[in-house]
Amino acid sequence: MGLFFNTPEVGTFKSPHSRETVMELLGLALVDYLPNHAVVVSEPPVMDGLYISELTDTRLVATVGNSVTLHYSLIVDLDQDGAGTSGHVYFDRKKDRTNHPWAFTQVKIRILRGMQDNLRSSSATISGKWDVT
Repeated sequence: MGLFFNTPEVGTFKSPHSRETVMELLGLALVDYLPNHAVVVSEPPVMDGLYISELTDTRLVATVGNSVTLHYSLIVDLDQDGAGTSGHVYFDRKKDRTNHPWAFTQVKIRILRGMQDNLRSSSATISGKWDVT
């Protein structure tokens, strides 16, 4: 699941839409925080920043860190069936890495809220706390 084996599930959702549509909705919550404003896999930045470290048909991993240190990752795994798409959201960080730059703590909260808002507006059902503090 995660890199650090400290990856609690923070929430789940069920959407009546396809994986592609759900992935677009999730990406919309990220674009404002990405340096190139595009949801594409990129290399870690030199300075701390948000980047997409993995993007497949069934997984999105948004990571905060730099070319030397990873602070945390938000992971969304998707599964599609005949009724739509279900998703599991995880927060991954090193056990000893609890102090993040304050700005990025705010970013993860805004991203998760944005994901929830986008999913709810598309008739998704949200479960869990979605709390990563």
